[in-house]
Amino acid sequence: RVGVDDREDAGLAPELLAHYYSEAGDTREAVAYWEKAGQRATQRSGLVEAIDHYTRALEALRTLPEGQGRDKKELQLLLAVGSPLMSVHGYATPEVETTYARARELARAAGGEADIFPAMQGLWQFYYVRGLLPMSRQLGNQLLEIAEESRSSTFLLLAHRSIASSAFLQGDYETCRHHTQ
Repeated sequence: RVGVDDREDAGLAPELLAHYYSEAGDTREAVAYWEKAGQRATQRSGLVEAIDHYTRALEALRTLPEGQGRDKKELQLLLAVGSPLMSVHGYATPEVETTYARARELARAAGGEADIFPAMQGLWQFYYVRGLLPMSRQLGNQLLEIAEESRSSTFLLLAHRSIASSAFLQGDYETCRHHTQ
C-alpha cells in the first residue's frame, strides 16, 4: 500500500486524492484527505477553500456508521472549520453558532476538556460579538470552571479574558478589573 506522503510527493494534492476516493466510494480515505486538504488550505490562508474541504469531509463522514469514532472525527472537523468560518463569514453568523454548538455537544459526549474548551470558546466568541452579553458571560464562567479543573494556564488566560471582556461591555468594571488582573 502506498503511503500518504508518497502520494503527495508524486504531486497529488490532498483535495485531488479526496475527490478520487469519494468517487471510488472509499469514504474513510476521502474524509482523511478532505481533512488534510482543509489543513493545508488553512495553513496557506486559503480559508474559503478550507471551509469547502472541511465541509466535504463532514458530508462524507455523515455517511459512515454512527459511533464514537465517527463522533470524535466530526468533533475534530468542526473545531478545525470553526476558525475559518469566523474569518470568512464573521464571528456572529448563525453557521458559527451551529458549528460550535454541535462541537460542544460532541465534546461533552466523546471528548474531554481539551475538546470542550475550544468549542465553548467558539460559542463565547459568537455570543460576545453578537452582543448577547449575558450568555457570553455565562459561557465565560463555564470556561473558567473548565480551565480551573484542567489547570491549563492557556485555558485560564482565555477564560479570564472572556469574563473580563463580557463584564466590561456590561459596565461591570469591578468584575472586569478582577479578571484582568
